[in-house]
Amino acid sequence: MPFGIEFDVKGQVKVGAQVADIKHGSPTTTLRKDIISGFYNGSGLSKIDKIVLVDTGGTERNSSTSLSYSVSGNKLTITCTISITANYTIDKIRAYSGSKLYFETDVSNVSVYSGDKANVTLTITVNVSGSLSGAGKTWSFSDILIASTIIAVLRGTKTSPSDINVGAVRWHVYTPGGDVNWEATASETLASDGLSETVHAEYDTGGQFGIYYIALLNTGGAEICKWTPDTSPTYNVAEITLIFECTISA
Repeated sequence: MPFGIEFDVKGQVKVGAQVADIKHGSPTTTLRKDIISGFYNGSGLSKIDKIVLVDTGGTERNSSTSLSYSVSGNKLTITCTISITANYTIDKIRAYSGSKLYFETDVSNVSVYSGDKANVTLTITVNVSGSLSGAGKTWSFSDILIASTIIAVLRGTKTSPSDINVGAVRWHVYTPGGDVNWEATASETLASDGLSETVHAEYDTGGQFGIYYIALLNTGGAEICKWTPDTSPTYNVAEITLIFECTISA
């Protein structure tokens, strides 16, 4: 039962009349580990604060830390103007958080000359998807806090990803006595490469009940994401252990 976070990176570099599209952009292993660290212990991920131009030889040239940020849904757009101090050809753009390289993008080569101004636009789309199996049902996944938290940290409006720090699992159920939340503390296992983690929880119960949805909670008790069945599975048992396990990857 996995869910994962993916990034779509696009943009443009404009220098005078030249307009070059960003051809491809990927999150680095550093960013992916920082995101998983956010789920695991609420730390790691931090603000993108520098955009760097890289020449065809792989050398970092000019940069800017004067960045502007805007958000539309699950898209973060970063813009800046970079002053050119030498003659070279732009081949890549890098986005840093401090000394941590978060994104490296390929650009259609643009020749620049000392005195030019390069206007850079970088749009990062955060996509979260998940799957769940069990009870013979089809489950739909809903992201509640994941994409918005990642974007907020990358733009600097949140100082940490603590909102996605997993704390517990919730089974929201209906019983003859009314609706109730059954919650169990999550057991988390971080993969050796730091690129994924497994969340496990168990809840012992019995009697008559049906499951409306299952959610991951953060350490503050808020729902991070949830899985909702097409029709609620129902049970009437003397004793049962509800088991939840999923793998989070970035």
